[in-house]
Amino acid sequence: ERVHQTSYLIAALTGRVLADSGDGETPQVPSEFTSLVSSTSNGERALDAVFCSVLRLAQANKHLVDTFGAHGAQVSPRLAAAVTDALTRLARTYLFPLAEHEQSVQTLLSEHHRQNARVFCIQLVIVDVLTRGGEYKLNMASSALLATLASAAQEPSYAALADAEIWHPLLSAAPETFSALPPKAVRSVGLTMGAVLSGERRSALLASMTQYTARVCDEIKQRSSSAGELCGPDFVKLDSALSMLQGFARLRRRVEEKL
Repeated sequence: ERVHQTSYLIAALTGRVLADSGDGETPQVPSEFTSLVSSTSNGERALDAVFCSVLRLAQANKHLVDTFGAHGAQVSPRLAAAVTDALTRLARTYLFPLAEHEQSVQTLLSEHHRQNARVFCIQLVIVDVLTRGGEYKLNMASSALLATLASAAQEPSYAALADAEIWHPLLSAAPETFSALPPKAVRSVGLTMGAVLSGERRSALLASMTQYTARVCDEIKQRSSSAGELCGPDFVKLDSALSMLQGFARLRRRVEEKL
């Protein structure tokens, strides 16, 4: 427990020191860092060491989940939420900065660390979304990270993120998988699915979502007409299905606005 508490403080503090949340404002490198020496004698950038410490902490926490399971006694949901929140802050500021901030980020953080972190963020958020529903704080943190990745995938500079193969576990999951997530997190799932698919595959996804929603509605209608008891899980599934559709629709509206 003491290790979890220490790790939690490291993740929470480091994420807040290196970057702001980006909520309601443009994420940018804190001005205090812009005067740092761009690289050390061995070629490392000024923020490489501290950035990698957060990444190693996140990797160690993921290893615990892989080893003991998401609900093992050795796994801390509170720590996982703090780690994911820190990664989201770092992603918005250093992994996917605005074009005008890219140069300053490059002087502070090595590109290979940024590339590794992008891949790891995708791997981590997929596992958390698919296996850790019901852990509210973690689910909300994962929602923010997922939305950040989905938004980046729509930018030409990060088009590699829109590779459907990378997201295959998420794309191939049954809709019921997401029913334990908060609606906001499910909307982020729908947003991501729409962001990484295109053409016929995107149309097929929308059709599949719509059919699933209609099927759940039919099940509820049949229960009601047969004087059977309506179960809470039925409405949870419906809420989840509608949230996924809403997330997908948000993506379409954004694209239409740009056009």
